[in-house]
Amino acid sequence: MRIDDVAKKYPMVMIDWQDHTADGSWVDNIKDIDYEIARSIGWLIDEDDTTYKIANALTRDSGVGGVSVILKSCVLEYWEIYED
Repeated sequence: MRIDDVAKKYPMVMIDWQDHTADGSWVDNIKDIDYEIARSIGWLIDEDDTTYKIANALTRDSGVGGVSVILKSCVLEYWEIYED
């Protein structure tokens, strides 16, 4: 199977989301600590009521790699990317 045929099975998406962070050091001002905003781009390989699962790599035998699980409750923006 061609890699382009595998890629057609999954929509390409871009997601901006709130990422949890942690700081193990002593903190003088608690207001200086905040979450990060992250952007992930990849193929949407699965979705359920609470998560998006996107992969950043595909193989010809339908393997997926670099999978991120993103909680929908943390999503700020979601786009599907279409090929012209």
